[in-house]
Amino acid sequence: MADDDEELEDYEREEIPDVMVQDPDGHAVPLRSLVATGAQLLLFLSPGCGSCAGIARDLPRWRARELPLGIRVVVSAGALDLPGAPAWVETALVDPAGEVGRTLGIHGTPGAVLLGTDGLLAGGPVLGSGPVREFYVQIAEQLEEAANVS
Repeated sequence: MADDDEELEDYEREEIPDVMVQDPDGHAVPLRSLVATGAQLLLFLSPGCGSCAGIARDLPRWRARELPLGIRVVVSAGALDLPGAPAWVETALVDPAGEVGRTLGIHGTPGAVLLGTDGLLAGGPVLGSGPVREFYVQIAEQLEEAANVS
């Protein structure tokens, strides 16, 4: 636990970058605007990635928990055109030129980053299925602990 506390103290929060994603209808959306409805966990997934498929299978369970956290999948533009793409691709945000992922330090899939409601990055980036799952568990535990304290 002490190592986790030290890591949090060393984590330098930065402003959410001024970059755009596309919503499922193809409209440009500023990344910063996503936190208007609350903190957002962005999951960078690819439909052809086996590790990503495992994370995608976890999504319904993660979303079913009543946490003050939005969970949004982000895919590359090419993912929309893949034949037989899984259903979760249809509701994903799109990183058209990969700029969002690069700006956030996500250089592969699966990856994750947490956007805070204060307009700052609240955690991440993390890469790999194990670290992404662990990241989600840590966030969920912190949110549940905060809810129990209030």
